[in-house]
Amino acid sequence: MAGSFEQINNYEDFRREVDRARTLCKKHLIQMMPGNPTLLSVDMQLKFIQSCLKANRKPTVKERRSIDMAHRMAREFESGYDKEFYAFKELIAILNLYIEYWPTDKLASDPNNEDKIDWDREL
Repeated sequence: MAGSFEQINNYEDFRREVDRARTLCKKHLIQMMPGNPTLLSVDMQLKFIQSCLKANRKPTVKERRSIDMAHRMAREFESGYDKEFYAFKELIAILNLYIEYWPTDKLASDPNNEDKIDWDREL
C-alpha cells in the first residue's frame, strides 16, 4: 500500500523512478518534441537528481528548492495529451513532491502519512 508518494515507498523506489522518468524523457518524449524547452529543462533536472543519487548525496535545501519540473510540466502541458504523456506528468509531479519533502523510508511507505507530513512547511 502506498502513501502520498504513490509508487515510491523508499529511497530505492525513488532511484528507480528517477531513472525511469529520465529514460522516458530522453528517449521518447524529447524525440517526439525535439527542442521543447520544458522537456529539456525536465531532463536536465532529472540528470541533476541522478548525479546526486549516484554520489549518494542528498541535495541541499537550496538545490531542492530549485527543482521545479512539476510546475513547468503543469504550466506547459495543461491538457490534450495521451495517457502515456499524462502518466509521465504524474510521475514528474510525484518525483518533485518526494524531492521537496525528502521523506524517510518509513514515512514514504506509510499509507497514513497524510497526517504525518507538514505539507505547509517552508523548505
